[in-house]
Amino acid sequence: MVLIAEIQLSADADKLYSMPSYAMSARSRYRCPAVVVVIAVDEAVAAWARRPVQLDPYNEWRPLVIGPADVPRVTDVAEALAHPYLAVLSARMHAKGPDALAVARAALQVLPALPDDRDVVYLDVIWSALGAAARLALEAELNFANYVPTNPFYYQALEKGIAQGLEKGLKEGREAGRGEGERDALRVILRTRGLTLTADHEGRIAACNDVTVLREWVARAVTAASVDDVLAD
Repeated sequence: MVLIAEIQLSADADKLYSMPSYAMSARSRYRCPAVVVVIAVDEAVAAWARRPVQLDPYNEWRPLVIGPADVPRVTDVAEALAHPYLAVLSARMHAKGPDALAVARAALQVLPALPDDRDVVYLDVIWSALGAAARLALEAELNFANYVPTNPFYYQALEKGIAQGLEKGLKEGREAGRGEGERDALRVILRTRGLTLTADHEGRIAACNDVTVLREWVARAVTAASVDDVLAD
């Protein structure tokens, strides 16, 4: 069986025409069953994606949809360590739910065990998905203002730029530090995904001091097809 992953952040009527063709093309190419797996981070989008597509008067098609309700809330650290990728997916899927803080805490514990660079990407995926209240609560727990690092992940992140941005924020202003951390995270994600930054791209990233815009670029970078798509107005 061929599984074709499709990340769906919002309802998109055009996808109802293109997704069936993904399955048919893969079925023809590989001579086996092919399933489009839609991963929807919002339950309303998941419900939209589950509706059958009428191909003709006689045939319907539908993808396999994984929404927040299908992903367990991983709040136990031992379970998170046993299934690190599930823990990260749980944190992303339930970032706006009542257990957002608990699943984020559990997922953050597994990041040091992930391969190089992937930990930084997943850190930002988790952090950018959280609501404002959960972020503030997590910041209060971590207490960056008086933080003396003991977790090895801090030093790994320091080498890659995230913690460096936070350190700079402690000295020159928290908001400036966050901006530097977001810029570094953005560069790491783009580099990890094999997307090349031009001098013009670098200039735009360096010149942007709006943390909200930078976080939006970071969120786009996880799935965007090009750097231009990430930095689009």
